[in-house]
Amino acid sequence: MHSAITPMPTATVTATAMAAAKATATATATAMAAATATATTAATAVATATATATATAMTTAMVMATATATATAAATATATATAMAA
Repeated sequence: MHSAITPMPTATVTATAMAAAKATATATATAMAAATATATTAATAVATATATATATAMTTAMVMATATATATAAATATATATAMAA
């Protein structure tokens, strides 16, 4: 007499496979959410750095323009005074 191997019912196999698929989908969704959060953080950092660099460049340009205008005004005033004294 030999013992027969009793196969698992199809419903049990299907339910097990569905549970595994659900766990995989949940893990994938969690990983995607984490990746999205990381990408958002990185994008925010890049945007902040870009805005800072732009503001710094604008400030530098304004300082240089002011210095140039001041130097030009001083040179013009000196030239005018020299011409008037002559």
